[in-house]
Amino acid sequence: MKTALRGAVMALVLSAITLPSVAYASVIDVLQSFPARSLLAETEETEPQQFWWLQSAVKRVGNDYIADREERINVQRLRTQLFELSSQYSEQTIYQRIIESWKAEGYEELYSCSAVSCGSSQHWAVHVFDIPTLYGLNRNQFYSTGMINGDIRVLYVVRRGTQTNYVYWQEASQRGSIERLPAYLLSGQAVPVEQFDADDWAVVLNDNPEWVVTLVGHDYSTDLTEALAQGRERANQVAEIWRTAGVAETQIQVETVGYLAPDDDNAEARVKAILSPHFR
Repeated sequence: MKTALRGAVMALVLSAITLPSVAYASVIDVLQSFPARSLLAETEETEPQQFWWLQSAVKRVGNDYIADREERINVQRLRTQLFELSSQYSEQTIYQRIIESWKAEGYEELYSCSAVSCGSSQHWAVHVFDIPTLYGLNRNQFYSTGMINGDIRVLYVVRRGTQTNYVYWQEASQRGSIERLPAYLLSGQAVPVEQFDADDWAVVLNDNPEWVVTLVGHDYSTDLTEALAQGRERANQVAEIWRTAGVAETQIQVETVGYLAPDDDNAEARVKAILSPHFR
């Protein structure tokens, strides 16, 4: 009975993954109020990659394109969509309605610009998004980026000289897709726990009740004794979150390495999960 229940829960979660994201649904809902819309392209990439997150206008310096505020973020998933809309409504109206919808869902805007304050539309289209179709009029462009539920969102709306409007949005997540988690663990990888929701960990571990996962705390305090203590505390905090999510106590072990296990020069305090070699 328990095995059947676990299988049903896993099937439900996996089927939910195939549903449109909240961003997808909200953009579709908003654009339904505009005539002559069409979806030109959409992608969903689930391979780890680096995301160029721009929080200011992009500008050309020599042969490079840079921004005053930018980050290179390692993400696990990236969703995008590109829409074309008629000129019956202004690009500003379209942009504002999407942003209002996102904010109603909890979107926290970190940066936005409009018209010439965004810089060159050509730079955004060709050198940031790699979509020449988005090359429009500098005075008729809008850009916004922010966070929602830990995910990055980007919106770019522009009107071209033909008076056609284009809407492009991105959603980048540092959390992986649940169906990849078992493979990561079975490969022996040390998986940063924040790459997956606690509920995802619970589903996978409940579906494999014989598995035992070690939570390893990393900390970079100057004093080794303190680093080891802080690392263990971090791992214990994750263990408590997992137990609350439904992971059995017998499936969790806690260890700490402090700063003794450098992570590709990444000196960020974190907790990683490793499947016991006995179960690989």
